[in-house]
Amino acid sequence: MSVLKGQSPHECLYRTLPDYKLLKVFDCHCFPYLRPYNKHKLQYRSRACTYLGYNPNHKGYKCLDDNGRIFVLRHVVFDETFSPFTKTEAPSAQPTQTMTHQQSPARLSGAGAGAATSLSNATGVPHGLASTSVGQPGFLAASSSVSQSSGSLEMIHEVSNFNMGSSCGIVNQPGVVPTISAAPDGFNTHPIQTRSKCGIFKPKVYATKLEDYEPIIIEEAFLSLEWSKAAQQEYNALMHNQTCELVSLPPNRKVISCKWVFKVKRHADGSVARYKGRLVVKGYLQEAGIDFYETFSPVVKPTTILIVLSLAVKFNWSLRQVNINNVFLNGDLNEEIYMLQPPSFEQHSNGQPLVCKLKKALYGLKQAPRAWFQKLREYLVTSDFMLSKADASLFIKQTGDILIYMLVYVDDIIVIGNQQSTIDAFMEPLDSRFSLKDLGRLSYFLGIEVAHTASGLFLSQRKYIHDLLQRSHMDQYKGTPTPMVYSCLLSSLAGSLVANESEYRSIVGALQYIVITRPDITFAINKVCQLMYKPLDIHLKAIKRILRYLHATIDHGVHFTDASCLSLVGYSDASWGNDLDNRHSTSRFCIFLGENLVSWSSKKQHVISRSLAEVEYRSLSHATVEVTWLEYLLGELHV
Repeated sequence: MSVLKGQSPHECLYRTLPDYKLLKVFDCHCFPYLRPYNKHKLQYRSRACTYLGYNPNHKGYKCLDDNGRIFVLRHVVFDETFSPFTKTEAPSAQPTQTMTHQQSPARLSGAGAGAATSLSNATGVPHGLASTSVGQPGFLAASSSVSQSSGSLEMIHEVSNFNMGSSCGIVNQPGVVPTISAAPDGFNTHPIQTRSKCGIFKPKVYATKLEDYEPIIIEEAFLSLEWSKAAQQEYNALMHNQTCELVSLPPNRKVISCKWVFKVKRHADGSVARYKGRLVVKGYLQEAGIDFYETFSPVVKPTTILIVLSLAVKFNWSLRQVNINNVFLNGDLNEEIYMLQPPSFEQHSNGQPLVCKLKKALYGLKQAPRAWFQKLREYLVTSDFMLSKADASLFIKQTGDILIYMLVYVDDIIVIGNQQSTIDAFMEPLDSRFSLKDLGRLSYFLGIEVAHTASGLFLSQRKYIHDLLQRSHMDQYKGTPTPMVYSCLLSSLAGSLVANESEYRSIVGALQYIVITRPDITFAINKVCQLMYKPLDIHLKAIKRILRYLHATIDHGVHFTDASCLSLVGYSDASWGNDLDNRHSTSRFCIFLGENLVSWSSKKQHVISRSLAEVEYRSLSHATVEVTWLEYLLGELHV
């Protein structure tokens, strides 16, 4: 240091004082930016870790999470005032007495036999921890804990799984600890007990809950005559279409396994239509660039369906619905793929195992939808159909005054024409080329029920909503008059995480599909969709309210009437800075074709607007883009 005159080597070399801001306290709390390590966009962007110092080989901080994984990242936020491994003693608390509530004998015995076991002599719990609740399994498991008010008496109270109160959605499971909560003033410690609330029903009640079981295990499925026939029909279709050939597996080639999938097909009223068995390839074992290349395949847009149906009502056109049998078996494969033989249908050659060399597409292959659509498009183009530029799944044929429209959604097809005889003539060659089922007049398409009335068409999704309510255990709850509370502004910063995030996202995805015929829930669904990456308990309450609103308005839908004119009229609106997290605005619009509502949207804007006028102009531009596209679509439809 005498040679350097009291200066550090860094200061002598760079003529500046060294920067010590990068030095952090070892073993402190830190929050690294984990986006480079995430495999899915819905994963958390950060999590609490412990700082372990610097990485000698890379420029970054070493962070240790609770699972023992070490991350090396440059973007880290530090909390040097707290250390996760610092041992601190919790302040002593005076134990309080706990008053217990004896459970019903029927509730403890399950079927009503046996004596009840009292929960008396329970150990005391520390003061301040009595309102902690134990999470229940399931998507709609909600805590019934109530914050402690005055006094130190607390009660262990089990919520009945048949109690349809406004805040109870708990389904009790055997062996689950009941929720511990404080007893509010005026709480009834002896609620009315009925046999139905205790799970005791008459045998005739269970007849309303019988459902056709869809087996998963192949051995179990073949014990049933219906499922055996379904699997045999699928296998016969594979052989008839020459989907594959049995060969020996070439050396250095990968073989892909397959499985049987059984599904009950139902009518719009829920009755069984048929039993379907499918042989599905495990496409997740395919390798990109070897087993497949292109995978994209278009489907018809919901707005296109509404536009064409509105025109059909206006001009009194015929509506026909068909379904292609074994649709993916019609597509041709360009790749060389080997598959194991279908389970329970194996064959051998001189004791040597054989594999299936696929010649056509099969369910489960990543390129199967694309191969089928290319096959159908080639046939329709050779049949003088024109491919729409506005919607790739809309095919149009005009011969003089004769018009035929085809709306394609994989294997479900709607055929619309101004002459019934022309549609019948077109069905014959289509049936000879592709085996199809003629379902007659359009009545049920993609979960949408189409009711023909004296004044036009009524579109609803009653069965789809009913199935969703049953799946989410909300079918017995009381309905609400509105889908959301006006004063309830959702945020991702307040609340606790839900127990099952995947189930939450599944319910929200199903609600998005209901928007096709329910414009009244568009805004509410748009709000809960923005919070799927980290759903909280307050978001779960918003989902429950939407489901209860759908339960009260299950018969609502979109009504198409014979409009006197076909002019496009659009309305747009916007909300300025109504997002609590980033102050983004929301654009909304609805567009009418005559008197029929055919397009609507509610979407958050991508940028922050500085004035209400700017927000309105952005919303107006979104509506203008939609109107321009609709005008182009109507031009292709020769309207």
